[in-house]
Amino acid sequence: MRSDTGCMRYVSNAGMVLLAGGQAVGIDVFSRDPAGLYPDTPPGIRRELLEEIERGNLKTLIFTHGHGDHFCREDVEEALGRNPDLQVISTDPVIEELTEIGAGKLLSKEGESLWEGTQLLSKRRRLRAVTREESRSGPFWMKLGSFRVGFLHTIHEGVPYAQVPNLTLLIEAAGQRWVVPGDAAPGKELFTQIAGWSPRIDWFFLPFPYVGLGSVRRLLEDLLDIRQIFVLHQPRREADEQNWREQARRICRQARDGLPMPVFPEEPGGWYRL
Repeated sequence: MRSDTGCMRYVSNAGMVLLAGGQAVGIDVFSRDPAGLYPDTPPGIRRELLEEIERGNLKTLIFTHGHGDHFCREDVEEALGRNPDLQVISTDPVIEELTEIGAGKLLSKEGESLWEGTQLLSKRRRLRAVTREESRSGPFWMKLGSFRVGFLHTIHEGVPYAQVPNLTLLIEAAGQRWVVPGDAAPGKELFTQIAGWSPRIDWFFLPFPYVGLGSVRRLLEDLLDIRQIFVLHQPRREADEQNWREQARRICRQARDGLPMPVFPEEPGGWYRL
């Protein structure tokens, strides 16, 4: 894993590894979309991530919510088996899913039992749920090595998913401010909350549909001063029957507002300096 200050590796549908000050945080890095629309974590990258976790180079994982295109329980369980000191931070349902294993056993790489039944055997394991109450009056802040991360409970996009807990992340690192919204609904309430922390955003990691919606673009321009946009959540090319990827690019190229032209990654795996 590279040690550059202020850089990011794009690893899956909405997943990234952020590096700052020689330390790393992974966000939504393990994903398997049950619908097959969005890219899973590629096998090679998955293997590399697990190796970095086992070595202790990647010590913290954050998952914005529990949908399969952002969180894969099986991969996270393997990561925990590789390194019991791994810190995992997410919503209540995700943390409950990781701790309620039932009658089975989770084994480490060497075959040593880490869980028996529902009892957590290792007190070193660090599973942390950020509750709605903690972010009721504003971001709930945690210091994670070189990163200061604010957690906001925000409404998930789409009426059928409005009750799904979703975390928007406000990140301070490398002298910059970054936003990772998960699948937050792109409304005025969300962007006003972000502006209350900082109107200037150095990098905004946005799901791709948002950059192509005129109403969302107007809110972003009115409420925030965004230096760069990185596009997440693009459909797999072979699943993009409606050509959504190219439509979003075209809208951004033709836009006459003050938003920057976003970075559209082609495939997971690349590194980007922030």
